[in-house]
Formats: sequence, structure tokens, C-alpha cells
Amino acid sequence: MKKNLRIILILTAILTILTGCSAENFFDVRSAMSPPALSEEQISIKNSIRECLGIDYKFSYLMIDGKLSSVLKFNVEGGEYMVVFCETNDKFMKSHCIFFEKKSGSWIIKDDVVGGNYRAYSASVKDINGDGLDEIIIDGFDESSSNLKRYVYQVPKNEIVLVQ
Repeated sequence: MKKNLRIILILTAILTILTGCSAENFFDVRSAMSPPALSEEQISIKNSIRECLGIDYKFSYLMIDGKLSSVLKFNVEGGEYMVVFCETNDKFMKSHCIFFEKKSGSWIIKDDVVGGNYRAYSASVKDINGDGLDEIIIDGFDESSSNLKRYVYQVPKNEIVLVQ
């Protein structure tokens, strides 16, 4: 009987440790449901977006590499880039595709591409024209004209250029 009780106590202790809850807030459900704290880099990116847009925004989650994400990271000609997708709602919904470049270890905003009343739903990085350089492809829906629309960008010589 003592052996069974000891096994039950050990299993309970192991399961409690594996829950990720600490002893001080074990019974606090809200603390278990809160998201993890953002890193300094993530806070910096979030503040840069708010500064750039000047109004509140929310992240857009697009289909990127088979999963939903609001961030597309890629490398072109040795440069490290990232596109963050978000939306603002000032009289009408605007999709923003904010291009960042990593310089000296920090992410710097290069450009904000606003599609107007456009809702992006997928993004990818591929060489679609066979020139050996990857293009950024953003597919979405233009809600004004009710048409599907594709934006294709290149990053030659550290610039963002709309190709199509």
C-alpha cells in the first residue's frame, strides 16, 4: 500500500512539473492562459509599426509556408528581410505589408505597401521569373473591385520594387 501511495505521489509531482505552472500561481487560470512575454526584438518591431502607421493596428495572419503567420522572413543577395502583415481600420480596412531590413542587428522599416481596401491571404518567396533572385509574392482580394489581386516585389540593390 505504501509503495502504491509513493508511486501516485511521484507521478502527481511529475505531472505537476510538466504542466509548466509554478507553485505560486498553480490555481490561477488567467496566468496559465496568458501569452509568453515578448522579446526585446519583438517589442521593438511592434513599436516601429505603431510609429510608422500612427494608428492602432492588428496583425493579419496569412498562409505562409503551409501555416498561418503574420511574418515572412527571407534573404536576398545576402540581405536579411522580413515582411510583417497587419491591418488598420480607419473608415475602411487597409492591409499593410511592412518591409523590414536587418541592419547592424536591428530591424529597420524600409517601406510600407498599402493595398487600400485589400485583404492579403497568402505570401511566399520564390524565383518566379527565372532570374536567379527570389521575389516576394502576396496574393489577396481587392474588396473594392471584388477581384483577386497578386503583388510581386523584388529587392534589388536594397530597394523594394513592385514588379507586377
